Amino acid sequence: MSQASQNPFKYSNDNKRYHTYNYYLSSRFGKKCAKITLDLGFSCPNIDGTRGFGGCIYCLGGSASRNCKDLASIEEQYEKGIEIAQRKWNINSFIPYMQAYTNTHTSPAKLKETLERVASLRGAVMIDI
Repeated sequence: MSQASQNPFKYSNDNKRYHTYNYYLSSRFGKKCAKITLDLGFSCPNIDGTRGFGGCIYCLGGSASRNCKDLASIEEQYEKGIEIAQRKWNINSFIPYMQAYTNTHTSPAKLKETLERVASLRGAVMIDI
């Protein structure tokens, strides 16, 4: 028997006692989804001096998206992330995840343009900021 068939918890597909995000995504989109970390290239008001100096405890200089810095475009970062996710799972649904800094610290027009570009990436079912 598989874990799923033995799972006593109604709102979990990974044997948790609570309604998991994984369960929510699988229920909403009908399949597993993977987050793909992106760096949009925007700064942070706590780093660039607009609101503060030195950053904060949350991003630690870009956190996981430090791996994205050597890639030139959002599309390249995304494709590399898909390649990595597909080594682990047989999936085609992804959530572009903007993690580095605030990824919203830019003009409203530039932010709108960039998020529309991200939302149109192949296989993107939603975006996470």
